[in-house]
Amino acid sequence: MDKAKLQIYSQIIMNIGRLLSLARLYNDQHPAVKAEASEVFAQLTDLVLKKEASLTIAESAGIMLVNAEEIKPQDNLTRRFLKDFQKLKLSSLELRPGLTQEEFNCLIELLNQKEQLQGVEQIKEYLAKKGTRHIQTTFASYKLVKEDIL
Repeated sequence: MDKAKLQIYSQIIMNIGRLLSLARLYNDQHPAVKAEASEVFAQLTDLVLKKEASLTIAESAGIMLVNAEEIKPQDNLTRRFLKDFQKLKLSSLELRPGLTQEEFNCLIELLNQKEQLQGVEQIKEYLAKKGTRHIQTTFASYKLVKEDIL
């Protein structure tokens, strides 16, 4: 894996974590939250979604994977994002090209939810009610497999 791409993935996860923390501190309509959401969304689309088919965020046994690459939680923002993702009890979320700011805001609301939506069916229903088309939930199981090299 190219270190630059891994750095981009880590930065995106950290920025989403920062946005989640800010949204908890204020409300979703606060100007600081809206500005941060626009900035993170722009980074996400410019750096990833325009260049790749999609961005898949997965969690398995406490390990965060972005497009099958392990993201090590080296800061509190990334750890918080991982914890919020685990609460959803999903295997993965796929963000597809064409993702809109409104859909991204819906994802942040989902990750920052007060009520406990969990599992693929409840979350699919929630996303459908919100009219999202570019966020796909999956219940597949992911593992990071490494070869032992002697």
